Amino acid sequence: MAYDTFRLFRKYPAARYRVAADSGGRARSLRGQTREGSGRVTLQQSMFRGFANAVDPSAAELRAWAYQPDSVPLQSMPPDWDLLVSGDRLIGTLFDLAMDRSCPARRFALHCLYIYAADGIRTNFRAHPKRRLRKLVEQAEEYGDELMVTWAHNARSCCPSPTSSTTTTGARAA
Repeated sequence: MAYDTFRLFRKYPAARYRVAADSGGRARSLRGQTREGSGRVTLQQSMFRGFANAVDPSAAELRAWAYQPDSVPLQSMPPDWDLLVSGDRLIGTLFDLAMDRSCPARRFALHCLYIYAADGIRTNFRAHPKRRLRKLVEQAEEYGDELMVTWAHNARSCCPSPTSSTTTTGARAA
């Protein structure tokens, strides 16, 4: 039976939890509670310990911060931090956070998705690959809630269609 891993990780983001197994093949949470059976897993949220480099955070640091955003307030971050993290390297993590309805920093992640889409469209996809944005838009349309579907619609409506072109005078062709 094939699992839809996107839905699985949307419900249980991997970077949020740590799991250990004891010698009997049973899953054991890091608090020491044990459950019988090889298919069960006990999950525990990991603690956010701060950014090693706030200007260039890792995906794991960004995810940990997103679930505990009050630990490092946005006001203490570098200026235009949203622009710094809205690049190709972290866009997958930001997309996962924006898709998670229970994420406290979901609005920030969605804000970064708008920046990513606008930057790609503004530069005619020289800054970010059009294929990556298209995949994110398709996933948001298929699996997202109202906020994500709205983002996908807005990103799609701003993308230049292949049929529209500009003439030498700058006017759009009909």
